[in-house]
Amino acid sequence: MDNIYEKSILHEVIFEARYPLKLNLKKNIGDFQELLQDLYPYVKKEIQQQFLINPEIGAKTVEPETIWRFSNDEQDEVSIFSSKITLKLSIYHSWEDHQSIKGFKSKILEVLHSFKQIWPIPRYDRIGLRYINKKEFPVPLASSTFEELFIPIFNIEKYPVEDLVENQIRIRKNCPSESIITIQYVFQYNNPEKSQFCSFYLDFDSFIIKVQPDIFEEKLEILHVNIIKEFESLITDKLRKEMNIIGRT
Repeated sequence: MDNIYEKSILHEVIFEARYPLKLNLKKNIGDFQELLQDLYPYVKKEIQQQFLINPEIGAKTVEPETIWRFSNDEQDEVSIFSSKITLKLSIYHSWEDHQSIKGFKSKILEVLHSFKQIWPIPRYDRIGLRYINKKEFPVPLASSTFEELFIPIFNIEKYPVEDLVENQIRIRKNCPSESIITIQYVFQYNNPEKSQFCSFYLDFDSFIIKVQPDIFEEKLEILHVNIIKEFESLITDKLRKEMNIIGRT
């Protein structure tokens, strides 16, 4: 069961599914757009060009990647690549549907349902969820202030926030059902000249490889549970109170 917070510190949430086939986007993208146009009316096409540099033969051009992006006024964005699909939300309400608001899970399943009508997926090479939380501090961040809201994953007495020079700390752990989660602390300077941390990102990236379509929802749920479990273990009651629980799903 998840808490619904009135003032979530989630900055961005991303779903990604990688598949083994290379899509012919030009042939079928119009059919996919028709299925999504009511929910994601805005569309744009991008071309990514890559180069391989070899000292002996110089630069070699790699076949360009075409990316189609569909978005809406809520800043939800669906991106279609030749071998993966992503859904990114800048505003996160909840995982399950809550009152009249559609949850992140429902949006994922909705997009994939439309996708599979156009491009059947024999299996997923990798599925993943990434939740990026952001907390800004009005004054330069000190260890005492940080510990009021977050549980450190490093020895903060030995390495106080005020003395840190590296701004990223990352750990990776194995979780149930062959899933892996990466937890990342990122301290960011708002004023690089003063070298004082004023923003903090608590970043969770959970994924499973080689997932069959018939167990996709089960594995997706596991990924979300991994993140919520770790998130709840790394925040304090003071931050929970600040975020204000308004419901549960």
